[in-house]
Amino acid sequence: MENFLPIFLQVTGMQVLESAYIIHNSNNIKTVISRQGFLQEKYNDLLSNRNDPSYATYTEMAIATYKERYYDRPLQDVQLAILNNPVEFNLVEFYCESLVNTLKRFCAKQSEEISQMKLISAKQKRTVKTLQIIQLVRSEMTDKYSTTLGYEHALNEIDKLGFDSKI
Repeated sequence: MENFLPIFLQVTGMQVLESAYIIHNSNNIKTVISRQGFLQEKYNDLLSNRNDPSYATYTEMAIATYKERYYDRPLQDVQLAILNNPVEFNLVEFYCESLVNTLKRFCAKQSEEISQMKLISAKQKRTVKTLQIIQLVRSEMTDKYSTTLGYEHALNEIDKLGFDSKI
């Protein structure tokens, strides 16, 4: 079992890099929400093993493996920050910001598609579905992060979308 921890650190490091990338870049709200719980678990694993002497070595191996596996996806600063210094990384702020940015991309795409629709009923249906997704994000933020610093800012960003007033 002696070699378990280093291997665990390398695998966890890869999972953190992959999940941070997905959360930061996804256009799918439900993907971001589902990945958040997984990333939280892996982040907690990083925190609990941060003082292990092999931490830096095996997280560097995770970075090298990631670069090899995803050669077409350069590592982003946020990925390196969470892996290299999980104690200083604000996971909640990252998640809230990523969720809002994903919602912005989603709403922009929906607005564009709605504007090209010819039938009023189709426009109304899509608007309702989009508003349901916006409400899902609001609920996610309220249920999990209403007591955090980034909560009010995130809600303000969602309100700035003004999606329902665009249609």
